[in-house]
Amino acid sequence: MYSAEYAAKIMERQGKRLIIGLAGDGLMEPFWPLGTGAARGFLSCMDLMWMIKQHQSGTEPKELLEERMALYQILHQTSNENMNKKHSAFTMNPKSRYKLIPKYSEDVSYLYENDEKRKTEPR
Repeated sequence: MYSAEYAAKIMERQGKRLIIGLAGDGLMEPFWPLGTGAARGFLSCMDLMWMIKQHQSGTEPKELLEERMALYQILHQTSNENMNKKHSAFTMNPKSRYKLIPKYSEDVSYLYENDEKRKTEPR
């Protein structure tokens, strides 16, 4: 099954940020026998909307990417057991959907590119 290497990337040029985010089938190929495709597609869209909302609230790129990658990791494991039961209460906020969101501990610096980083990279 196909699964993207990462869920989002942020590029910053001349003070302007571009968030590149994957959702739905572009993020993770659905596994039709289990019927998880549509649900994970909607969840990944809400996760991406949350990232954009947090960006607009002033959250730093590193924090945005760490949370997005943590959500991406748990998206693979979604089931009725680890999701909140009251579906009508689901919002963009991942805490309304997932019972537990673990802290992402891996380095995400490779997912953030800005003018400073670009100047130091070999061509």
